[in-house]
Amino acid sequence: MYIRRDIKDIGEIADASGYNNLVTLLCLQIGNLIKDQELAVSSGLSRPTVKKYLFLLENTYVLSLVPPFFTNKRTEVIKTPKVYFNDTGMRNGVVNNFVPLQHRTDRGAILENFVFTRLSGGDDLYQNIRFWRSHSKKEVDFVWQTDMEKPYPIEVKLHYTPRQPLPSGLKSFVGSYRPSRAYIAHMGKFNKLDFKGTTIFVIPAWSV
Repeated sequence: MYIRRDIKDIGEIADASGYNNLVTLLCLQIGNLIKDQELAVSSGLSRPTVKKYLFLLENTYVLSLVPPFFTNKRTEVIKTPKVYFNDTGMRNGVVNNFVPLQHRTDRGAILENFVFTRLSGGDDLYQNIRFWRSHSKKEVDFVWQTDMEKPYPIEVKLHYTPRQPLPSGLKSFVGSYRPSRAYIAHMGKFNKLDFKGTTIFVIPAWSV
């Protein structure tokens, strides 16, 4: 497999065992915040080596590290990213799990990663993707940011209907930033609702 064999030659990776441990750890953390020090402890690698391997994996388009959305750019630089794989099939191969989505315990994470790959159709598009997390730990999965004046939040749910309460993170983001529109991507049908002047489009994940 490319990420476990060919990339070792490209990156001149000396510690194959530690590298494999790191890749597996990352595969199990899609959609989660990652911290260099925690990955170093869990993989048995040094922190500088973890940073080197993350740089290599990102720059060979194996995975993407998504930064947080902040209105203060200086603050954004020092915050923790979330990890997604650019090919979920490759990721599933590493963890050896090809069970159909409806029977998987990680189906929520897989769907979120799928939406990421739909949003990041190219390098230029990838640069527009952020996630949002407040000091009170309210979170929105993605923020599509074409410029600082137009952040559009996108929340991923397995299933959602307008009868359900609005996801708390999305509600908090709308209250703070007042976007003209927001999205909930799920495995169901199209729908639409309004909240505090924001039009919220409920869309099938495949249509992102």
